Amino acid sequence: MEPDIRMPNSSPLCSSVAFQVLRELEVSYDLEIVHSAIGYFANSYQPKIGGWDPTGADVDDYDRAPWWDYSPVEGRLTPLKVVNPSAEICGYLKLFGVDSDSDIAVDRIVEDLLDLFFNLPEEIELHASMCFIRMGEMLSVDVAKRILPKLAAAAHLAVSESEKLAWLRRASVVDCSRTIEPVGI
Repeated sequence: MEPDIRMPNSSPLCSSVAFQVLRELEVSYDLEIVHSAIGYFANSYQPKIGGWDPTGADVDDYDRAPWWDYSPVEGRLTPLKVVNPSAEICGYLKLFGVDSDSDIAVDRIVEDLLDLFFNLPEEIELHASMCFIRMGEMLSVDVAKRILPKLAAAAHLAVSESEKLAWLRRASVVDCSRTIEPVGI
């Protein structure tokens, strides 16, 4: 599911990519694939490291992009590895629900992720931003309102000054005085 990782084993990262498709298809929790994957997420959370290890050590046995080379986790994950895919996974756990026999405290994890989010630098890495955007879409309006200003500022910072100038130059050569005639069909 994740083109940068060719590992056949399950991983939180690749499973989160699968859930992007399942969510787009508006599937129900009643489907076995959803129920099983939610259980996988609940069971693979690692409190010791503060999130879901995106890939695990097995990733090094398969073709992958170099940024997914496994580095052993000692203590906690780096902030970017915590939020990608942990923020998004929390959204799926809230959206689809977790079995009552699970002891995973999703609300507590979300609050920890929000604390981490507000301590990230102003320029948030794109993939981390996308995980928080997806999380915000699946959680309460209150959470979305809390994270939106920082995400909007990060998106603004993601566009370099040279790109902004290039867009302005292109916009200045567009002839807005022409009228477009409707095409008869």
